[in-house]
Amino acid sequence: MTSSVVSLIDSIRQAPLSEGEARATSQELSHRCGFPVYDKSISIQGSLFFLGRVRDQKFLGVISREPSSKFVGETRRVDFGGTQCCLTLCPQDTATPVALRPALP
Repeated sequence: MTSSVVSLIDSIRQAPLSEGEARATSQELSHRCGFPVYDKSISIQGSLFFLGRVRDQKFLGVISREPSSKFVGETRRVDFGGTQCCLTLCPQDTATPVALRPALP
């Protein structure tokens, strides 16, 4: 069964997520990744972008099918219902917004 996160990554979505979709997606991300995800921060543009928190550290999370050389940070594989995706946790530094600007409209 394909997870909703994988379906979103694979979609060519132009519209933002509804509140219900954002809440369900943040819950799935939090469950599978192991940390809180801010539901209103989720954006899909070929990859799934979100803001998350581990203890006192906030970061940009990027989920994609393959690792991205555009984003610097800790990268690991996460299982989404039998589909392996790459999760990159990007730190709060000057490189992260520079990489993010061209990826989002």
